[in-house]
Amino acid sequence: MPVVNATPAARAQNNEHPDDARTVGPMRIGTKQLLALAAALDLLALAAELLLPAGYGLYMIYVVVMGLGFWLGRPIEIVQLGLVGTACIAVQTTVLLQAADWDHPEAVVRRLLGLLAIWVVGLLALNHLRSTTALRRSETALRQAQSFTQLGQFELAADPA
Repeated sequence: MPVVNATPAARAQNNEHPDDARTVGPMRIGTKQLLALAAALDLLALAAELLLPAGYGLYMIYVVVMGLGFWLGRPIEIVQLGLVGTACIAVQTTVLLQAADWDHPEAVVRRLLGLLAIWVVGLLALNHLRSTTALRRSETALRQAQSFTQLGQFELAADPA
């Protein structure tokens, strides 16, 4: 388990990524816990979809789970969320097509649209990650330039008062 207040050198020695110890999301949980929560929600939706008749649209839960990608700090984690959702929809569709009493051809089309929605949300989350990373780099460059030139002041104030 990573130590939250460890130095970057200590994390590197333990082969930990710097983002592993940070908290993310509105619930302030760790990245690994957020990924575990997302996987659990995906598997729960898969189980519910397999137990319910074919007409229900629980595949959209995967799109909501993909929205958790906006709180993740690495592109690979966002891609992993998308792959888990895609795999669950593939299993659902395979089981649906093999069912002897299947009479909902539009269910396959809806699942394909669900796949499209998953990856659109994933691309939006990746773009958000790139934008916030670029913003952090710009803020760092601005701080360095201001400290070098002794001009201006750059501070993020949480309380304007």
